[in-house]
Amino acid sequence: MGHELPEYWAYGLYYGQDGRGRSPVGDPVVDGDIDFTALPVRPAPPKDSPFWTVEELKVLSEPAEGPGAAEAGP
Repeated sequence: MGHELPEYWAYGLYYGQDGRGRSPVGDPVVDGDIDFTALPVRPAPPKDSPFWTVEELKVLSEPAEGPGAAEAGP
């Protein structure tokens, strides 16, 4: 009985097919000649889609002077 690597499922959801009709499968040998920078990226589902499994984090307030401003002191 076989088992696919997590990359097999993730790459198929994230990337479209290359110019030869192939999708990456997560195996470095099989995917060795695929240029990942040239693969089309599938669009994300709409924000109100039931396919999202985690909630989007909500920013309560923006820091006044950027990251680390509170630690830097006056």
